[in-house]
Amino acid sequence: MKKGSLLGNVVVLTCGALLSRALGMVLRIYLSGRIGEYGMGVYSLILSLFTLGSVLGSAGISAAVSKIAAEELALGNRAGVRRLMRVTGALSLFMGSAASLLFSITAKPLALHFVDEKEAALGIFLISLSFPFMAVSSALKGYLYAANRAKKTALSLLVEQLVKLAAIIPVLEWYHGNEIRITMAVLAVSMVLGEAFSCIYLYKLYRKSISKQKGEKPRKQNGMLTRLLRLSVPMGLTSYIISGFRAVENMLIPLRLQQYGTGKEDAISVYGVVKGMVMPLLTFPSAVITSVAVLLVPEIAGSMAAGRKEEAHRKIRLAIKYTSVLSLLLSPLFFAFSGEIGAYIFRSEQAGAILKNLSFLCPFIYLEMVCQSMLQSLGEQLSSLRYNLLDSSMRILLVWFFLPVGGVTALMVVIILSNLLTAVLTVSRLLKVVHMKPDLMGWVTKPLLASMLSVFLSERLSRLFEGNLLMTALCAGAGALLYLVFLRLSGCISLKELRFMKGQLRRKQ
Repeated sequence: MKKGSLLGNVVVLTCGALLSRALGMVLRIYLSGRIGEYGMGVYSLILSLFTLGSVLGSAGISAAVSKIAAEELALGNRAGVRRLMRVTGALSLFMGSAASLLFSITAKPLALHFVDEKEAALGIFLISLSFPFMAVSSALKGYLYAANRAKKTALSLLVEQLVKLAAIIPVLEWYHGNEIRITMAVLAVSMVLGEAFSCIYLYKLYRKSISKQKGEKPRKQNGMLTRLLRLSVPMGLTSYIISGFRAVENMLIPLRLQQYGTGKEDAISVYGVVKGMVMPLLTFPSAVITSVAVLLVPEIAGSMAAGRKEEAHRKIRLAIKYTSVLSLLLSPLFFAFSGEIGAYIFRSEQAGAILKNLSFLCPFIYLEMVCQSMLQSLGEQLSSLRYNLLDSSMRILLVWFFLPVGGVTALMVVIILSNLLTAVLTVSRLLKVVHMKPDLMGWVTKPLLASMLSVFLSERLSRLFEGNLLMTALCAGAGALLYLVFLRLSGCISLKELRFMKGQLRRKQ
């Protein structure tokens, strides 16, 4: 199996994820100006169905394939890998097709009762056609990660996003109408094309990779389906439950806002602003965090298994610290420049107002992501499951009871409480498992003071160029550079830590 440095994989996965998310944000920004807040709300509700359908069609498959393929490749058993992929391909195609059939049959009821917009039925039907491609892609990715083809696999996300952009923008520019039925159909077709092209690209990578694998030990391969199901079913059931809860929550938000007295279009518009504009922007920079977290899981697990607990604890400590350092810069930036982001990027004053209120969630969102990954590397999957189920249940209850009383304000309170709860539970559990005390000075106090001062100065400077988007962006960038200077001067960033991280990242996987 071809090996590479962790640093190389981190760089490629991070760049790939950032580019993919950047293209996704470009699409969202374009759509927010093209179809407005209500259109974004309908689109976001359809996307939540898309997510649920993709989970139904592929949950647990990728991780199961990755584990079994890694075992077979380690034994030099290429025949076993081929057998695995034939079985997985058939299973994935069946599951994806079943999910597609289910959603295509129920497209009209889902449009009426879930999206609360009958014109969305065609979009839901069309988007269901992507589920077989997504299910097969999930299986192929599992193999490619096991074969250490993560770098090329990351390009599939770019292929998918580029196809979407190429399909959506020219058509919507040509079509000058605002009919929801046509617009959602165009978006759905673009997603089907994106998934299809991504699947074809991944299949070509698989064919190329399997042909290069050395070793051939033909042996009886009975029970491959049983092995696959034994691993994938427990993980799949967990994903089904959590995704089902999330779908229920997404459906309830516009409906319960209407109980407050908000009109149907305004309720869906609010949902579109929160789920289609603000939250994707807040989580956009997390591509850096998630890429490192994905690759840290086997590193920490390996250190613990080898008895190098101090090394593992140091990695955990640095992961928490630099996640906090990044997120504590972003929160003040989003807060200070929320008005400009809402006006110039999303063309929505409401988006700017909601972004300002939710901006301080960045540290909690990012820390939860990283700490959850590290808990899984330490065998704490059940803890993550409990916290996710608790969070999902709490969100549904709060949405049901509080939104009819408090409207949009209550929705923001629900989002805040949810992220605070899961972050506190996840971080506390991680620190307890590894018997580690939090370094409040290095993780919170110094970065927070440095970010507040640097962002305050950059925001004041930007007032000299009010109305100039380019200069405002440059001022925000200057604030980020000033933040790094303050961190270095305060001793929050040390050369010793950076050298350790560099050494770890250059190790061969």
